[in-house]
Amino acid sequence: MPTSRWRAAKNRGGFTLVELLVVLVIVSLTTLLVLSQNLKDSAPSKPDLKNIREFLASFREGKEKITLIAYDECKKLAILKNSLFFKQIDTDIIDKDVEVFRLDAFLNPVRVKFTPFIHKEEIYEVCFRADLFPNGSISSYIVKNGNRFYVFKPFFEKIESVSTLKEALKIFVNEKYMPFYGNYYEK
Repeated sequence: MPTSRWRAAKNRGGFTLVELLVVLVIVSLTTLLVLSQNLKDSAPSKPDLKNIREFLASFREGKEKITLIAYDECKKLAILKNSLFFKQIDTDIIDKDVEVFRLDAFLNPVRVKFTPFIHKEEIYEVCFRADLFPNGSISSYIVKNGNRFYVFKPFFEKIESVSTLKEALKIFVNEKYMPFYGNYYEK
């Protein structure tokens, strides 16, 4: 039999604590579902070199280092979490003739040779590698893929795409990072 307090609450037209908690739980769950779906939709479904940072971040669950390795003549991509194999992706975003450059001490572009990748007891040549570090920064170099040059700038800046190596070098060697060499490639 209902108590007199319960009857009094019903007569006043107010809500009980339990009813308010049930409504709060339903609203919270609905919000959580909507937000999680929006986060999934914002991660790039297919990678390309301009959104590689966001693509790699979509595999992150904490503060892991996420690595993307293109191997087997750049036909396959492997995702590694803290250097351990996590997932393989078949894709065509990286040409088999891709070239990756770093700068030497004199700011001249030098082609990068990556360490081979061992997967299922097979050794593969690596044609491209990008690391997303725990702090959110990404590997820093210039990538020639097809007829475009992609500038993977240091720190957290967006990856830029240009049509010539000279333009890529001008972006890569920026006064913000190397104040004494800002005009080096304008000669």
